[in-house]
Amino acid sequence: LKPFFEEYSATTMPIRIEGPTEQDRQTVIATERKNRAALNRSNIQGLIRNSKLHADCKGDPYAFASAKGVHAELSRLTSSKTGSACDFDTEQLQAWSNWTTGSCS
Repeated sequence: LKPFFEEYSATTMPIRIEGPTEQDRQTVIATERKNRAALNRSNIQGLIRNSKLHADCKGDPYAFASAKGVHAELSRLTSSKTGSACDFDTEQLQAWSNWTTGSCS
């Protein structure tokens, strides 16, 4: 068996009859985890978009799926009404319009 490993190592890629080193094992595991995470990230939008659960969805179901988290963060930062994640409310726009035209009281 040893001559096979020596020939394979010389012609193709280095291998050892004892198997991979611990460092090689850890490198393979880390690479696989990174590749799996990247694949999951790239597939999730298509999986949600093509899901039978969202067959009647008007719009992008991926955007709807992330809207709850976005809403919670935006509602803390904007000056709109409680429960709203808009940058501003219609009433604020009217007040700003009055202020810019000089008709504010």
